[in-house]
Amino acid sequence: MAYYYGVIFESNLRTFGVAVLAAFLFFIMLAWFRVFLDTLLIISASILVKVDFQSAGYKEWLAFCMASIFSLAGLTLGALGYQLIRCQAFSLYTCS
Repeated sequence: MAYYYGVIFESNLRTFGVAVLAAFLFFIMLAWFRVFLDTLLIISASILVKVDFQSAGYKEWLAFCMASIFSLAGLTLGALGYQLIRCQAFSLYTCS
């Protein structure tokens, strides 16, 4: 950790740049809070899956394939569920 402090705060210009970047990222986080929460949830779920697969003893490529299959299946089920709900809610119109 001390190494990173030495690299980040090595010069005044670099310290100023890091402070401006941190302020910008904080502004983006507050402005798009919903997107930030969704992104944070996806990242934390991915980390949890990776840790679970590692502790279960799966090989890295198998863990990646399984996580990808479950992710795509969840995306597909979510899209199908959205279409189903949308078609039932607007039954007067044709659903395409």
